[in-house]
Amino acid sequence: MIQIVGIHCNLHDDYSLSNTLQSDCFANKYESVYHIHEMSKAEAEPVVSNSELPSNKSHTRDVVLDIMRVFAMALVVVSHCSFPETVHSFSGECVAILVFLAGMSYRYSKFEWSFSNFKQYIVKRFKRLVLPVWGYLLFFIPFYYFFFLPKFPFSLSFVVKSFLLLSGGVLFVWVYRIFMIASITTPLMDRIFKGKPLWVTILVLVAVIVVNDQITALLKSIPSETVSSFLQYLISYTVSYGIIAYLGCLAAEMNQKEKTLVGLLFLCIYLISGYFLHFTSLEAYKYPPEMYFISFGVGFSLVLYVILDLFHFKPSNLITWASNNAMNMYIAHILPYHILCYFTVNPWVQFLILFFGSYLIVFSVEKARHSITPAINRG
Repeated sequence: MIQIVGIHCNLHDDYSLSNTLQSDCFANKYESVYHIHEMSKAEAEPVVSNSELPSNKSHTRDVVLDIMRVFAMALVVVSHCSFPETVHSFSGECVAILVFLAGMSYRYSKFEWSFSNFKQYIVKRFKRLVLPVWGYLLFFIPFYYFFFLPKFPFSLSFVVKSFLLLSGGVLFVWVYRIFMIASITTPLMDRIFKGKPLWVTILVLVAVIVVNDQITALLKSIPSETVSSFLQYLISYTVSYGIIAYLGCLAAEMNQKEKTLVGLLFLCIYLISGYFLHFTSLEAYKYPPEMYFISFGVGFSLVLYVILDLFHFKPSNLITWASNNAMNMYIAHILPYHILCYFTVNPWVQFLILFFGSYLIVFSVEKARHSITPAINRG
């Protein structure tokens, strides 16, 4: 763990200086979700009919999902400020929460399986998740190179790793890889478990997490760091985040009682795991996610959803906009984060600058886009 002039950075083996989330970068605001789901901006728009909602809601949006997405985005910012380590241990769960919510949005999208649809869906996900990041990197790397070179000189390896969304590159873009993984695995797992009883599916997924933890331990013991990292990327991360997303997918169809029971089950698993692990930091089991980290993230997400749903919140334009643009706000906060690295700032000031700074950046870009697009169309 290091501190760069008061800004929190987590130097972990996989994700470089990161413990975060993300998705689409300044993409089109609305798109049909008939055959594909948008696990970024459009996934932040869980528009479903009242009959499709799993609980008693009177609105066409899942308002609780919107609130939770904004909350998770706030956790992302907290995890990148110089708050105490105990705060970072909890805020690091923002990734699990966002991936879980992505799974819920997938279910609301009513994706219809076919091999041709799946191929089309993967291509669209790549365009919506990876290409925008590459576009951002084409701006960010030259900008950062010329203005901040004395502090962070770039190398060819740095640039390549950035575009591959791997460690050792630009901070915080790794989550794009995670959302791409979830985009691929969720429809496949949905097809595998289609029609299976809920509790059978839950128990199978828990067993798979246990097996994946054992495989991860073996992979970490491989002498070659390159081989070990590659296999963890290929197996451990894919399985763990795939399961988190699919549990979100299942949650979208659960009633309140089922959400509560499944949430309490995972929190019990967390407590049992924590007892044997002496309740060490959740961060220690995040790269890749293991049972201790996954169980808390999933259990917390389900219980929080149930609690918030009791208040019957009405849609708010501000919350809806922030939810729709949460992933864009994430990508937008990277630049001010790097600038703040050069200053010693109170963590609460850091939070306000990063959160509302990213809000203003995205809002300005959206306003400019909506102003320019009609003019281009008329031309």
